[in-house]
Amino acid sequence: AGVNRISYWPADPEISLQNEASNPMSTDDAKLDAKAVERLKSNSRARVCVLLQPLVCYMVQFIEETSSRFDFVQKIAKSQPDCNTDFYAACRQERIKEYESLFLISNEEMHKQILMTIGLENLCENPYFSNLRQNMKDLVLVLATVAASVPVFGSFGFYNSESQRTNETDDQCLPQDIARHCMIQARLLAYRTEDHKTGVGAIIWAEEKSRSCDGTGAMYFVGCGYNAFPAGSEYADFPHMDDKQKDREIRKFRYIIHAEQNALTFR
Repeated sequence: AGVNRISYWPADPEISLQNEASNPMSTDDAKLDAKAVERLKSNSRARVCVLLQPLVCYMVQFIEETSSRFDFVQKIAKSQPDCNTDFYAACRQERIKEYESLFLISNEEMHKQILMTIGLENLCENPYFSNLRQNMKDLVLVLATVAASVPVFGSFGFYNSESQRTNETDDQCLPQDIARHCMIQARLLAYRTEDHKTGVGAIIWAEEKSRSCDGTGAMYFVGCGYNAFPAGSEYADFPHMDDKQKDREIRKFRYIIHAEQNALTFR
């Protein structure tokens, strides 16, 4: 099939390998799926790998500080008369517990067994294994931290302005869970920016005449991206604009591509 790379989130696959006692049939399917990957490796010389890099130093702290000040969660906090400053912290702890149960494996031996089953046995030895688990925890913490800044709370959400709302436009709007998902994704993309002034993440949807766009009404997904230098460029390929002159403080770098433009080209 021309497969040259098979990439995993290095935990339990979608078809779970952890539920052997309760559902052995499901585990058998998962093992067959893992064997199919092995056949792809042998037939196509595909490389099984993990697209998981360590986070930049202090990245988690920076994301936590900026997420706690995000205007959406601040508006919710201010609307509650008995609310205290721990509102965001409580939301974050809930998300951390939820995502750790979804994306991490608490039992180390079980984790190693799953890695061996899906063809990642080279990651089962230390220090690779301990580094892998730490990197996974850091990324889950980042996801939970950003998601906590856009909590599900009462009637708070993302809507058209009152002056534009009609029954027709309401039908064309995305459901709130999808809108919230897109906002979280856009904020995650913004942290990948290569512009040290302002990070921008863009999620672009378009309107279709058909009403059956994969469960999203008349809207369909186009692309996502973040503001960055041209794809394929190396760091320092392009000069950075200095901030010594006042008119340059608010200007975008000359060679930075807009997030919306990168979204259309799947950057």
